[in-house]
Amino acid sequence: MSIGFSYTFGLDKATLSAAVQAMGRHRGLSEFDLAKEMGVGGKKGIAYNAWLMYLGLRKRTRELSPLGALLLAKDPHLDSQISLQLLHYQLCSNPQAIVWCTLSNKIIPATDAISVARAMESLTSMGIGISNMKNLRSDIGIFFAAYAPGQIFAPLNYLRLIEDNIYAPGGVELAPLLLAYILYSRR
Repeated sequence: MSIGFSYTFGLDKATLSAAVQAMGRHRGLSEFDLAKEMGVGGKKGIAYNAWLMYLGLRKRTRELSPLGALLLAKDPHLDSQISLQLLHYQLCSNPQAIVWCTLSNKIIPATDAISVARAMESLTSMGIGISNMKNLRSDIGIFFAAYAPGQIFAPLNYLRLIEDNIYAPGGVELAPLLLAYILYSRR
């Protein structure tokens, strides 16, 4: 379980795309070399290295995973709906990304609407993040911010803002290729 892996850096599509492209240009980049290649500070480089890992885009060997290489070749700017759905699936099915996985698979499907405060209560009642409340609050904020208008996962319509800090599940249409990928990846 990881809380706070992103050092409060949210998931930004342009920055993620730059990280994937940098990894594609230079195999074996360390976190700090990745930051330098992306033109960001060291902490942000460390954070995006973690995002790449949790999204399944980078291997521990400091090179792109097959999925990372596929996205680099076919959609380097991460503009297509299927690319966003793949990234969303990778993150929300990763038990190491505990906030994303638990909110997406256990808490949100069981509700008609959820606030940031209710998400916090639900996670802590499950024993998640109780030893690191500051990072838990940050991770929950990053989670919900990713679905806000103009943000990376907004086009997926997974969550929609219905009131100030209150979200409702949206009507998600899954691409058939995503379903094929899920079945293939679980073989």
